[in-house]
Amino acid sequence: MQKKNQKISVIGVRAYPSEFKGTSGVEVYVDKVLDQVTFKNTQYLLYTKSKYQRLVKKSSKHTVRKVFSLNSKTMESVSYCFLATVLSCIDGSSVIWFQGSGMAMFSFLPKLLGKKIVITVHGFDWERKKWNHIEKRFFYKITQFVLSHANTVTAVSTTMQNRLKDEFKVHAIITTPGVEYKSPTISQKTLKNFNLKPKNFILYVGRIVPEKRIEWLIKVFLSYKKSSSKINNPLKLVIVGSHGNLPEYEKLLKKKFTHTEIIWTGFIENKARDALLSSCKLYVLPSQVEGGNPLSFLEALSYGNNCIVPDKSVTSNFKSFSTVHYFNVDSYTSFKAAFNKIMLKKIPSLIPAEQRKSVTYLKKLYSWEKTYSIFESAFNNTKA
Repeated sequence: MQKKNQKISVIGVRAYPSEFKGTSGVEVYVDKVLDQVTFKNTQYLLYTKSKYQRLVKKSSKHTVRKVFSLNSKTMESVSYCFLATVLSCIDGSSVIWFQGSGMAMFSFLPKLLGKKIVITVHGFDWERKKWNHIEKRFFYKITQFVLSHANTVTAVSTTMQNRLKDEFKVHAIITTPGVEYKSPTISQKTLKNFNLKPKNFILYVGRIVPEKRIEWLIKVFLSYKKSSSKINNPLKLVIVGSHGNLPEYEKLLKKKFTHTEIIWTGFIENKARDALLSSCKLYVLPSQVEGGNPLSFLEALSYGNNCIVPDKSVTSNFKSFSTVHYFNVDSYTSFKAAFNKIMLKKIPSLIPAEQRKSVTYLKKLYSWEKTYSIFESAFNNTKA
């Protein structure tokens, strides 16, 4: 039965809504969930980072509260988590929804006050390149601790669910992202803005951070261009996204790789982003660490694009898809071989009939409606 005047606190998003420079899949995920999980007499209190949250969205159901965080790679997250969690102890909420185990490092405080703790695991923080050995060990131990006293744990993929069970003996509920299925629409305006032609560019969509290994993609692209220089080859590489809180990495890449056929679009959204996803020749995800299947990958797949993805990060649900090509996540040689195999064989995109079949399969697996119903249960029926 729906509780009256329930408040749910959300901790672990940089800003809300998700249309801001430096956004990640976590912000998009939360944005989409809260767009639909709107119970009667329920208010959502979103604690965001003041350095990212420029404008505050006014809504009768959502309240955004900007939280100060220190300007430091390590202490930014720690200071934000501490202040946000302390505030959640006194904000009148009954449920605290943490985005990631690292963000829940102080969740024992509201737990002691009788509040329910829901943690969604989007990835494992200690696997990210930006942390040193001591920091990685710290995040691993934090995960062990917070998962042991959470009321409900959810995971964004079966891969994450299995790892949580094997490594931490925790049963996580699957709450995968969904896909908003759209008809392929090639926007000539967007393509013209970036001097592109349909099906004549390679596409990466995501944050520009070390664990995404964008340099791998750039290297194989330039190598392919060099090997095919004797023929007319106007192929381009388009990199969509911006840095999270590591601008140095983005600056280093742009300084090192100044090739005229590498296009850095920065952060783009909505129709412009859809236009690039629907008209690219190949979608590539060179990432070392992914908690689940990125939304951009699922969207690219729904448009019938060929996709190159890491074998350990992206789930094996797509083994039967002729357009999904896996590479060994630990091997640059494997990644390069996968790229060249597709480019040299000139593998075509899906024909309309195959695309409809793929979309039907994706809808069955990745539905926001299914995710919404699971969170309804998690927020309203979580055991104390």
